[in-house]
Amino acid sequence: MEEVKNSVAVMTKAANELLDCDDLHSVIRLVLKAGNYMNAGGYSANAIGFRMTSLLKLADTKANKPGMNLMHYVAKQAEDIDAELLTFPSQIEHIGLASRICKDELISDFEREVKKIKEVKLYSSRHPGLGQQMETFFLRANVKLDDVESSVLELISLSNAVAEYFCEDPATFKLEECCSIFHSFGKRFDTAVQENRGREEAEQKRKRKESMRISASDAPQCRVQHLSRIRESSLESALHSLLSTVPKGLDREA
Repeated sequence: MEEVKNSVAVMTKAANELLDCDDLHSVIRLVLKAGNYMNAGGYSANAIGFRMTSLLKLADTKANKPGMNLMHYVAKQAEDIDAELLTFPSQIEHIGLASRICKDELISDFEREVKKIKEVKLYSSRHPGLGQQMETFFLRANVKLDDVESSVLELISLSNAVAEYFCEDPATFKLEECCSIFHSFGKRFDTAVQENRGREEAEQKRKRKESMRISASDAPQCRVQHLSRIRESSLESALHSLLSTVPKGLDREA
């Protein structure tokens, strides 16, 4: 029962994170905006939403720059708007663990525990002496069952809320699958952020090298111009000195 309770707690935290993470929601809106921009003029333009699985296809959609895909583009847009948006993966820390837990199996496990307690109660009721000995056990078991039942009902309610928020059908929605999708999306988003920064650093390095190359190629010409100015200055100085030594009246005789 304790294992069921702990697993329910993990999934509950994950569901709340998906519902409460505003930075994740902002990034999802950027994905929708980017998708509508790319599909402008098409049948899927101006969409009001998209299936969660589409998030895992962003890396397969090429952007208009070499080496970039739609995931890189969305990550760059998010950083330009607010660098805080890049931290959303760290704000949904329980979804990785929750993705490995099956909600339906948890509910089944809980129902089996309830059934076991009922069977023991029924058996002990047929043996008065045993029933008295088990009374304390049943009291404690009922408290635990009520506690876990309350948690399970909360999880079911949250799961339906997550399905509704992300426009999924509650009847077929699997919370663990949703957690798996967003866990993978967060990891790929982090990778795109790092690749964007690496690309920017490489571009800055290339620009510095290009600037140094241009400066180096301009240096000889600058030296020639400098020497030319020195020669012109020396020539002017020599002419001035020569003219200053011409006897007075010589220019008139000429």
